[in-house]
Amino acid sequence: MTSVAKSLYGVFPIYKPAGCTTNTIMNMLRKNLGVEKMKHSGALNAYSEGIIIVGLGEAVKYNQAIRSHTRMYLVRGVLGVATSTFDCTGDYTKIAPFLHVKEN
Repeated sequence: MTSVAKSLYGVFPIYKPAGCTTNTIMNMLRKNLGVEKMKHSGALNAYSEGIIIVGLGEAVKYNQAIRSHTRMYLVRGVLGVATSTFDCTGDYTKIAPFLHVKEN
């Protein structure tokens, strides 16, 4: 680890695209930044895209406080469909009407 890598610390928002895991992002950061002490404050599903909060160096101690804050999720789904894997990757196993669902 270089002296620059040893001095890197802070809490950073990192965009995670759909199709890769939070662990993949963390490994990429470790490799490119050369920082060993690193934690995220919560993983996202591999099919999700969004922001993961990453603590570097001495700032990893703030992860617990960050986890205690409210999170917000925006969800996009398909009504009336069940899949074999219970997520967006499975085959449709059931299709049902959903016209009874109304917006509040």
